[in-house]
Amino acid sequence: MQNRFRRSILVAIVLMAAANANQAQAAFNASKTCPAVPPGDHEAYHLPPATNLLPSVTFSTDWSQIPATGGWSGEQIMDSCRVHPDGNVTWHGKAAARVEVQPGDDPLILGENSERAEMLGMQTSNGADITEGPSSGTQYYATSYYFPVTWAGEQLPWSAFAPIDCSAGTQNQCNSWSAVMQFYGWGALMAARTTVGGVEHYGFNGIDFTTNAAIALGKWTDFVFQVNWSTGDFVVYRRDEGSVAFTQVLAGNTPPAAGVYLKQGLYRGGAVNGRTDVLWVGPTARGTTFAAVEQQAFGTNDGTEGPTANTHDFDGDGKSDIAWRDASGNLAVWLMNGAQVVQSAGMGGAPSVWTLVGQRDFNGDGKYDWLWAPFISQIATLPLVSCQRMSPLPSPSKSAVPTTDQAVGTRRSRNLRGLEMSPPPGLSKAPTPIDTAAQTPHINPASGQRTGHSAATQLAKHRPNRIGSIRLTSLHSQRSHGMP
Repeated sequence: MQNRFRRSILVAIVLMAAANANQAQAAFNASKTCPAVPPGDHEAYHLPPATNLLPSVTFSTDWSQIPATGGWSGEQIMDSCRVHPDGNVTWHGKAAARVEVQPGDDPLILGENSERAEMLGMQTSNGADITEGPSSGTQYYATSYYFPVTWAGEQLPWSAFAPIDCSAGTQNQCNSWSAVMQFYGWGALMAARTTVGGVEHYGFNGIDFTTNAAIALGKWTDFVFQVNWSTGDFVVYRRDEGSVAFTQVLAGNTPPAAGVYLKQGLYRGGAVNGRTDVLWVGPTARGTTFAAVEQQAFGTNDGTEGPTANTHDFDGDGKSDIAWRDASGNLAVWLMNGAQVVQSAGMGGAPSVWTLVGQRDFNGDGKYDWLWAPFISQIATLPLVSCQRMSPLPSPSKSAVPTTDQAVGTRRSRNLRGLEMSPPPGLSKAPTPIDTAAQTPHINPASGQRTGHSAATQLAKHRPNRIGSIRLTSLHSQRSHGMP
């Protein structure tokens, strides 16, 4: 009887474990579930925008607020099943959208052996279209992806399709790429293996990530893209599920372009051997500061950490800036690009008895604050908001002064991003720099060299008067690398 009872418990435990496994598998169902749809033109535009945007955020999707389209202004999908919220959420608890692309999914009827399910077009909460160009300045974009363990995206060279003659005829028969986000006309985020049987990994604008390139299959990954549209410089930050802060995984340059708009979902070459691809995307946000888009898309405020963080960077461009103070206590900040002053701001004044001894984010708003001490007798913090001082410094009194790390921990840079700048007041005499730390360009940790790359990434074949009717032609610069 006792043995029978034990066996019953074991059987029950096994059945419960199997049920839990089935539930976990069903939570992210990567099998083909959408119905077949007859060929034809399947696209729509002027869709409703999402609202409730945070300050400094100009666009965001919200799949719980607008389940049908998320807040994008357009869609290029065979039917509503191809991109829709299916009840899954990101690891931050935000509603996610499931994306499915089947063989033959050509909603733009291009007939060029390409397949897609994409949402497109950023728009303000009032429905105004957002496109990027040199006048856009520096913008930040936050989003997240979940690729199932069965993900098999490919971007293979023509040699992988032998004995097929990929150069014959229209040269479309070996089309192989896997773009999950496009800055149309400028660049794309790829999620694919580039050799037969190779590792699934990320690349952006024709460059593989220099660190942490592999896709974390079966887990969520957050991204923040920083783009200076006037120069074409970009930085990609990554955070995997379970981590706290973002780390830089790529920096480079692609010559700026005008009229760039955002697309997200999956756009792939049609040489997939009958494969159906499925992935999930979380909210996507655009804004003028790292902290703003991180909060909007993920609900976190952790910023960047690790070797790429710069404790003297006040605007989040990865380069050191300079704080000045004259003999009368007047303060100013210079935002630097090498030896060039990009912007400057007056910060008011502080009594001469106070000395700036450190800088960290003390109040968790994602911006740098200053740590002051009167000589060596007392610590006080000066929170900064848009170059404005929030509170006066207290009167000094004698007490022991801990070091900066003792006072505020060892948390690394989250930066004073997105400052509203104005010319500084005249300083009473030649200023003395408070902090003149060396410039910190984006460096490839593997080679020790500055990273940067100019590559044609997303030239397109337009159909007149049709938004987003495109065909990638040079994610790699030569046909031998597998692009048509």
